[in-house]
Amino acid sequence: ALVEGLAGVKNEGLAFDRLKLSPRWCSSETDSADVTICFPSSGGYVSYFYKTDETKNEISIMVTGSGKELNCHILLPQKAKSIKAVIRDRESVPFIMSEIENSKYADFKISMSGVQNIRISYLK
Repeated sequence: ALVEGLAGVKNEGLAFDRLKLSPRWCSSETDSADVTICFPSSGGYVSYFYKTDETKNEISIMVTGSGKELNCHILLPQKAKSIKAVIRDRESVPFIMSEIENSKYADFKISMSGVQNIRISYLK
């Protein structure tokens, strides 16, 4: 429950080759988290460091893993009104903002190759 719930890691393929990342640390008022999950038998893994900075209105995620595709559904802080940008390693990433009940999410997909530095900027 912790892995798919609060940490928001869901295997959508085999041994994390396709991964859904949907951390919900904002809902627990946690401003940072370091998560690593591994399937020892296959060598599949994902590891990420999550940090939210409400003074800068941004969430940063440094993620790496054995997979090829990362499907992100990132919970935004309650005060966020809209998404300004999603940046991966200095390049803009296409995104949409979705809403489920009273929660807002940044939704986007990226390919995985090495360490990915993602920054989500939002407006209050």
